[in-house]
Amino acid sequence: MTTAILMHELKTFVEQAVAHLQIGKDDKVPTVHLGYLPIKRVPDPQSPPVSKHSSSEDPYILIRPLEGEDEQNLGLAKVLIILGCYDETEQGYLDLLNMIEDVKQAILRAGLIGSGMYEIAEDKKMKWRVYEDDSWPEWIGYLETYWTMPGIQREVNLDG
Repeated sequence: MTTAILMHELKTFVEQAVAHLQIGKDDKVPTVHLGYLPIKRVPDPQSPPVSKHSSSEDPYILIRPLEGEDEQNLGLAKVLIILGCYDETEQGYLDLLNMIEDVKQAILRAGLIGSGMYEIAEDKKMKWRVYEDDSWPEWIGYLETYWTMPGIQREVNLDG
C-alpha cells in the first residue's frame, strides 16, 4: 500500500509544481494522472472506447511506478514521470523541456514529499529523456526517479 500512497503524494506534488505553467496554443496547465491517460470516449457513454488510451492536445503528466525493492527497514520505488504536450511548431519541444525542468527542479529542491515519508533517493541519479522518434506534433519525454520509503516493520516476535 505504501507505493500507492507515494503515487498519490507525487501526483499532488507535481500538480503544485506545474500549476504556473501555460503550455500550448491555449496556454493550459498540464493535467496530472496516475498510470495512463484516461480512456477517451465518444459522446454516448454506452459506446465502447474510441481507443484504449486517449492521445491529447492538452499537456499532461503521467505518474507511473515501474518497480520496487523492499528490505526490512527501507523500501525503494522506481517511478517514471512521463510528460507530453502537443504543438505543431517547435515551441512544443521547448514546452516539453520546460515541463521536465520545472518538475525536476521542484523534486530536487524539496527532496521530501508526503510529510517527509518519501525521499528522493540520494544514491540514485534522476534521469530525463526526450523521445527521439519523430512524434511531431506530439512531444513526449520522461523523468526517471527513485524514492525511498519506510520499510515494513515486523509485528511478531519470533524469538520468544
